[in-house]
Amino acid sequence: MLQLDAVRGDADFTAFGLEMMAAVNAERGNDERAARLHGAAAAIREEIDVPIHPESRARHEAVTGLLSERLGERFADLTAAGATLTADDAIAEAVSRGPGTPATSLAASLQTLDDLLAR
Repeated sequence: MLQLDAVRGDADFTAFGLEMMAAVNAERGNDERAARLHGAAAAIREEIDVPIHPESRARHEAVTGLLSERLGERFADLTAAGATLTADDAIAEAVSRGPGTPATSLAASLQTLDDLLAR
């Protein structure tokens, strides 16, 4: 999905996909990767001057708060590092499976994240 979108050049959807993958990685405890993807998505949005969709804002803010709490001062450094990634590099990081990454579905991960954030 993300790779096809990048080929088509839809930067808004690419940013949305990276935001969702950041959320999934946060739910899975891959906080550093999540922060880098978060930064990459923010850089794309800044470049195209398109804000986060209103229906996605609550999840985005919750993920930002969660990662900031977990990573402390490193959050800013990791998001800044993510902002330097090209879209292709950010997509490659988003779709790669790191060691120990469970093969759970995207929908299941997002539901778990929503449940966690609702507490």
